[in-house]
Amino acid sequence: MVIGFTPDPADPTTVVSIAGLAYILRTTFFNMSSPMVDAFSMGLLHPGERATAIGFQAALGRIAAAASGFLGVLLMSTQDYRTPFSLMALCYALSTFLFWTLFATWSRR
Repeated sequence: MVIGFTPDPADPTTVVSIAGLAYILRTTFFNMSSPMVDAFSMGLLHPGERATAIGFQAALGRIAAAASGFLGVLLMSTQDYRTPFSLMALCYALSTFLFWTLFATWSRR
């Protein structure tokens, strides 16, 4: 969000530094959460269904990343940086809420 809403006369070094820090934090958080998500989702499935589920999960994740990257580039090519970053933040917030809700619901069973 900070990158998308950086003022126009911002120093490029500052923007690159913010982008680098954001990338490191994002990668760290994704690597921390990935084993938990895998263990949680695999715990809900029958052992015979796990390989298929991992395949679907990987395919859908990559398709979504490709589609969102393409749409983001289309928006950014028109010098619109706020919309893609705002949509990204909204999608992250929505997915976090859904995962948290499902985790809380299924963990009570």
